[in-house]
Amino acid sequence: MHDIPEEPLFTLTEARARIPGRPSIETLWRWRTRGCGGHRLETVKLANGRVYVSEKALKRFLQLIVRVGTTKPNLAERHRRDSAELAKAGI
Repeated sequence: MHDIPEEPLFTLTEARARIPGRPSIETLWRWRTRGCGGHRLETVKLANGRVYVSEKALKRFLQLIVRVGTTKPNLAERHRRDSAELAKAGI
C-alpha cells in the first residue's frame, strides 16, 4: 500500500508534459507497470480510478534510469552479436 504524499500529485498526462522529450503516455504506463532498467515509476491509484505520480517520484525515477542507463541489449541484438562472434570464429 502506498502512502499518499503530502506534495501535489499529477496525472500521468500532466507528468508527461514535465518530462523532456514528452514521451508517449504509453511509455509512462510501461514505466509504471513493467519499469525501465529494473526500476518502476512509483504511482498511486486513487478511488476515482485515476493514476497519479508525485514530482519527487518522477524525479527519482528519471534520475535512476539515467544513472543506470536504459539500454539493455534485447534478444535480437544479442543474437546478431553472437552470430557475428561465431562467424569471426569460423563456426
